[in-house]
Amino acid sequence: MSIETDNIGLVGPTSYTNWLAFNNEVALKGISEYPLYTDARIIGEITQDFGPYKLLNTVPINDGPGALQPSIVLRAELYLDNDIPQMKETDTSNYHGGWLPDEIAALVSLCMGVRVKLGDESRRFDITGDPLGRPQAFRFRNEPTMSLGDKRLKLPNAIGSHSLEKLEPIKILPKLSSNEVIAVIRAARRLSRRIMDR
Repeated sequence: MSIETDNIGLVGPTSYTNWLAFNNEVALKGISEYPLYTDARIIGEITQDFGPYKLLNTVPINDGPGALQPSIVLRAELYLDNDIPQMKETDTSNYHGGWLPDEIAALVSLCMGVRVKLGDESRRFDITGDPLGRPQAFRFRNEPTMSLGDKRLKLPNAIGSHSLEKLEPIKILPKLSSNEVIAVIRAARRLSRRIMDR
């Protein structure tokens, strides 16, 4: 049996509340896919046991230093009623400057120790729409780029092969309090922005 999110009073960062809604068997609203760009070689794939999220390996050919490729696709099942927060009152308790895919991208970067840059939504599956989904080409972000500057790697461990198995710590998110989760996401987003510049 599925229920509506209004009935369970979810609070916290979007990726967290969406996971709690999934755990509470809230009705599925849709599915979205987002490319995650990295210059690391990604090994493995996550297709179960991560609540409403899957991380799919695109197996790019060119995955060398400084060559950002959409190596991972985040497939997010969406259980929340509204993508847009209400703007009636100022509330910065869960603010970090991003939304659900930004949160997951930052957590991936933190757990794996690699540079990860989120791309725009590339495909959307609406419940009443085409079961194969619809491609999306909205451009809210510029296409990710990276400059290695003088060509010296400042974070040499960020390249090479990295397994998606390193994302195991993300599975504890729904067991944490909303305050704990927002602290982790803020730290991950801050760190992710810093390592993208190196």
